[in-house]
Amino acid sequence: MLTVINPDSLQFYVNYPRFPDAAQYRLRDLTLTRYDEPIVNADSSFIQENLRSRVSWTALIEEGAQDTVHTIYSYDPHGNVKSLLQELPGIGYKRTDYVYDLISGNVNFVLYQYNEPDQFIHQYSYDADNRIQEVKTSTDGFIWNSDARYIYYPHGPLARVELGEYNVQGIDYYYTLQGWLKGVNMPVNGDPGTDGQDGLRTGTDAMAFTLGYYEGDFKSIGQNSPLPDQRDQLWDRYREQSSSTGLYNGNIAWMETDLPGLARDNRVQAMLYGYDQLHRIVQARSLTEYSLESGFAARGNDPSPYDVDYSYDPNEGQTLRKCPEDIFSLEPGCGLINFTA
Repeated sequence: MLTVINPDSLQFYVNYPRFPDAAQYRLRDLTLTRYDEPIVNADSSFIQENLRSRVSWTALIEEGAQDTVHTIYSYDPHGNVKSLLQELPGIGYKRTDYVYDLISGNVNFVLYQYNEPDQFIHQYSYDADNRIQEVKTSTDGFIWNSDARYIYYPHGPLARVELGEYNVQGIDYYYTLQGWLKGVNMPVNGDPGTDGQDGLRTGTDAMAFTLGYYEGDFKSIGQNSPLPDQRDQLWDRYREQSSSTGLYNGNIAWMETDLPGLARDNRVQAMLYGYDQLHRIVQARSLTEYSLESGFAARGNDPSPYDVDYSYDPNEGQTLRKCPEDIFSLEPGCGLINFTA
């Protein structure tokens, strides 16, 4: 049987200042969201417009905090956020304005604290396909710094991002024929953008990774450098764990990472992944012993740092068994940690 709710009672509970009731719940964090009507007692210079059926303001109330964080919105006739005002404890009001292209809807400018001493402006430019091409920033609107430039393959996907006015980093992307991301930069050597080589002003890559789906999933055009797939014996190590040649559904079989900035002897590591018949991840096995001459060494029988096992209950709940890096400081058997997420 359906119960008819009195509209007056419903409105009372919607506006009830102690919702949820503090007598029944301990209030730690409370987020209020209001629609349609402008906020009162805010900065009078901030005019809210086009609020119908849209979020007017939100408030974040933290347990024990004396001040409330407010975020206040104003919209253009198309429903885009035109201006945003935040009231931050100890800081006061901070305003951000957005300028859109009338036809495409792309964001052309983001103006933080415009005409104030701490103003900061972002400018975005796009190509004919509405893909972002360049991001510039300025503190005065006259002198601009180029923060990022985006370069695309002829068939559409992102090929490269160059960061900073002086190309401090170049980030290269490459893909399989299916459009799956194969990697970013290239671990160890053979970077597609040749960043960091003599005569080039772009800095050496600060990170790189490569993904493996199935054997032969990628072949470079016009590049003679060997791929990590064969060079680092990754498919050999993968077959030792799974007895297969890879996956053809988009699931990742392995991942190799190269992080030169890590304060450890071996900056190159890899993870091998296994899945069940429902394509859910069930295990991850790490490879940490690497050499430039022979690639990754075969694993032993003992658990290795970063090994993880996953299992699932009938409700798709996940149980994780993780082996931390320092395997000798925990209980025997790698000190496997169980918890349900």
